[in-house]
Amino acid sequence: MGPAVPVTVSSAVTVNPKPQPTVSLTAPTTAPIAGVDSVFTASIAAPTGTGAVMANSSVRLGDGSTRQSRRVNRTNHRADTSVANSGTYVQT
Repeated sequence: MGPAVPVTVSSAVTVNPKPQPTVSLTAPTTAPIAGVDSVFTASIAAPTGTGAVMANSSVRLGDGSTRQSRRVNRTNHRADTSVANSGTYVQT
């Protein structure tokens, strides 16, 4: 047997990013008025092709309040709110 010959082996693999849910938040069609109920609608969909289900969701209304939905696989989440003071609020 002769001397050992070094062999280099390499391989490449592409790792795809983790699928994310699709989320949208729709504000009322008319500007909310302080003290009057307004309806925001969130649409939440599990990532396609993963078999995942959405167990719950929440919407932060920007005024310190949060609305939660705990229904499995609920696509639309209605968030009713009445903000006491005028101003700018960011919903997430």
